[in-house]
Amino acid sequence: MLFKPMDQELARKLIEGYTDELEPARKALAAFYRQFRCQSCEGSCRKEHVAGHVFTEDSLVPRSCLRCLSCNCLFDPHSGLLLERGDASSKRSV
Repeated sequence: MLFKPMDQELARKLIEGYTDELEPARKALAAFYRQFRCQSCEGSCRKEHVAGHVFTEDSLVPRSCLRCLSCNCLFDPHSGLLLERGDASSKRSV
């Protein structure tokens, strides 16, 4: 099967005047993720999609889990569930 991309100018004209209905939900989730730090070492985190944690019946956009950039810990900020412990040697002492 041959894939033929749509002309960019035609695509732009077809969607002109429509609003992005998902953008407010994306911005709300981005603000939600920014408030979190790692549960183990309080390090900075990046978003990561994990199968089984992406879509829910009340979410129009895919949800993310957060992975710590310091200790590699992975957790679901929506439920607080710790999915992977990460590296204990890089955790800060409390």
